[in-house]
Amino acid sequence: MAQEKIDKFKYPVYLIKWDDAESELTWRDEPTEELQPCICTTIGFLIRNGDYILVGDSYFIGTDGKMTIGNTVKIPRGMVREMYEVTLSKKRPKRPPKIQVGVDIPAVLQALADK
Repeated sequence: MAQEKIDKFKYPVYLIKWDDAESELTWRDEPTEELQPCICTTIGFLIRNGDYILVGDSYFIGTDGKMTIGNTVKIPRGMVREMYEVTLSKKRPKRPPKIQVGVDIPAVLQALADK
C-alpha cells in the first residue's frame, strides 16, 4: 500500500451520539417501569452525511487501488443527538533519557542492586 494513498484518505473521523432502538426476543408482562433511552456512541469514518449518517470503522486499499470500507453503521438523521469531528495526530516518540557525563556507572548499578 502506497503511503500517498493513506495520506489522501478523504473521510473525516467523527464521534456520534445517537438514540438506538431496542428489542427483546422474549415475552413479558406489560412493562410498568419507565422506559430509559438507549444512547449509543459510535466513532468512525464519516462516509455519508444526509438523511442517513453512514460511518465505517475499518478500510483497506486493494491491489487495484480501490478502497473497501467495513463495519458500517447507518443511522437515521432523526436519531442523531450529537456529532463531533475528531482530530487525530501522531504521538511524538519519547526522547531517550539524558546521560550524565562523569557518572560512575558501575557505582550507580551497585547502589541500585543494594536497594
